[in-house]
Amino acid sequence: QKEGFSCALPKAMAVGLPAVVSSIPANSQLVRDGVHGFTVDVGDTDAIARCFRQLFEDPETRRKMSIAARDEI
Repeated sequence: QKEGFSCALPKAMAVGLPAVVSSIPANSQLVRDGVHGFTVDVGDTDAIARCFRQLFEDPETRRKMSIAARDEI
């Protein structure tokens, strides 16, 4: 299975949304894990859930990632 770069990702980052993305090369070029959001292994649904939970439960991490994401674009 091949997955390409999503044009929705930079649009989301431009408005300050931290990203949770699969760690394919195209995504990893834009999202630095722990800075602009989180990257997870393809198909690792437990990791995806953990990342979203952390963003939901930790407003300071969410705020920092939001600023970093917006500043990256």
